[in-house]
Amino acid sequence: MPEIAVLDWLKRLARDPWRDRVDWRYGSDTSGTIQMAELEVASDNVRYAYCYRGTLGWVIRRFLKALPVDPAQTNFVDFGSGKGRALLVASEFAFRRIIGVEFCEELHRTAEHNIARLPEDRRRRTVSLYQDVTTFDLPPGDLVAYIYNSFGPPVLDDVVAKLCAHRDRGYAVHVIYINPKHRDVLEAAGRFVPVFRHEKGLTYRVD
Repeated sequence: MPEIAVLDWLKRLARDPWRDRVDWRYGSDTSGTIQMAELEVASDNVRYAYCYRGTLGWVIRRFLKALPVDPAQTNFVDFGSGKGRALLVASEFAFRRIIGVEFCEELHRTAEHNIARLPEDRRRRTVSLYQDVTTFDLPPGDLVAYIYNSFGPPVLDDVVAKLCAHRDRGYAVHVIYINPKHRDVLEAAGRFVPVFRHEKGLTYRVD
């Protein structure tokens, strides 16, 4: 790395040591931790939601690189997408469509601004939807579902049912579950088979 680039990196690190490299790369705003009590959410499901905290960019990439799928034939959906960090990273891969579903309007609007910073070809494939995951209909096609412990049961139960139903329609379904505090909900369905394990989470294939 050239000396000037190293100095620039050190200056940015000193200015904001907790900012993720994804934000440095795109000039986006996906960092920080926000408690649900600090946000206005109209959905009654807010009682089952956890705080906003973006997954580290390198963790997202690690899981996406390990997927046994062809991204060009697969849709990526982030359930509880917050400010959209996972969407930005997923856009680096050739997924057909990249969709974030977020029920907090403030976080959704921030995600839209972040997506607008992507190159045009990636921006066309990427969208944030202001919607509750329980009312979201999965798009036709093979699927990678991304969940970062955004919510617990019974919302998670609803998402699990959607994923199983999607598999029953004949589509391949893989689920990346980061910080999997409720992995028992997935595994109790008897159809979620671990295909990749990491200290940060698991990837499942839905049979």
